[in-house]
Amino acid sequence: MYYINVEMIMGEIRVIQCFGRSFDIPVQGLALLSLPLIWTYHGTLGYHSRWWKWFCYAFYPVHMMVLAVLWLAW
Repeated sequence: MYYINVEMIMGEIRVIQCFGRSFDIPVQGLALLSLPLIWTYHGTLGYHSRWWKWFCYAFYPVHMMVLAVLWLAW
């Protein structure tokens, strides 16, 4: 996976500062950080109800509007 994502497909390079050192990491290489979460998925459906679905749909635009208002008021 590393070879395909990082070595073969050299995309945009990000420079990350960590512990006083800088690392040049391709953007595709950051996708490898999600693999442990994907591997732990067991195929079971999580919590779902009607109100939770609408809360999740509304959360992103509402919190973005709140952040925009706070940013403009700053």
